[in-house]
Amino acid sequence: ERLAGGVAEVRRSIADVIADWPGGILCPVVENVTADGREISRHRPGRVIARLPGRRYHRPIHEQLINADGTTPPGIDVDDWGIRHLGYDPAQMVAHGKSERNRHLLARWVVQSPDDPDAWFYQDNGHRGDGRWPEALQAYRRAGLLQPSGLFGAHVLMQTLWVLAAMDMPGEVLRLGSANTALGTMTPDYWLLMGRAHLQQDHDLEAERCFQEARSRALAPVVIEEAAGASTWQPALGLAELAARRGDWAQAESWARQGLDGVPDDVHAQRLYVGALLMGGNQTKAIAHVRVARRGPDRVQAAMAQALGDLGEIAEPVLAALPE
Repeated sequence: ERLAGGVAEVRRSIADVIADWPGGILCPVVENVTADGREISRHRPGRVIARLPGRRYHRPIHEQLINADGTTPPGIDVDDWGIRHLGYDPAQMVAHGKSERNRHLLARWVVQSPDDPDAWFYQDNGHRGDGRWPEALQAYRRAGLLQPSGLFGAHVLMQTLWVLAAMDMPGEVLRLGSANTALGTMTPDYWLLMGRAHLQQDHDLEAERCFQEARSRALAPVVIEEAAGASTWQPALGLAELAARRGDWAQAESWARQGLDGVPDDVHAQRLYVGALLMGGNQTKAIAHVRVARRGPDRVQAAMAQALGDLGEIAEPVLAALPE
């Protein structure tokens, strides 16, 4: 982990907060990023505490701090500084045996504490990380049954919706999301996933409303874990797709540009943007954009090449003007 912000800000938080609330734990926003700097998600765990007698960590994995009497210190949100967690590199996890180790620890935890919702929740995360969607779905449902309310319940709901989306079950996303609005509506992920599901079901008006709701939370504080771009570039791409369905190419271009600014190496974003330019008659602008992308990083070049291939015939003027 790396500090995002200055040491002075951390010290100020300690002086201003911990000094007055020694029983609390400072909770900054932690960004989970890959080795090449791509953000995956962000959440707000406890990171800075006062050294009080009897405090200790418990749980075999994903340790949690508890007080001497077994209670959990109350979290205190801080936004003047944060942390970048650089551990989300699948290749490194495999190389160091972390995935296998975590799998064994989580399995043992569930056996030892079958009524602990945290045990099931973290096992769900392990299954999801390994792409074992049915197992993840089953474990999330078990965690939700054990503790269905509060922030924990909201977190379980979000993870369950993400799994259902990964399993291409938009009907189930809508059913579960609609039945749990009180838990879900506080997070951009809820609105993003509901918007995507409505989009798949051709509910265009509902999809647009949900994507706009996701965007409205761009400046809201992080409550539970959020996917990268859940309130910015991801709903922008959804809105671009809706505009393209209507044949509103100027609007599609505008939304796709906003999405592309967040993920220039995303094939879908490049395809939407270049497609909107060409369908809107902006061939010169499309050619200029492709030319710049072809000079960019390898991942941007690869995304552009695939996007042009996906566009087929409408991309032929670009390919003719810019031969390989």
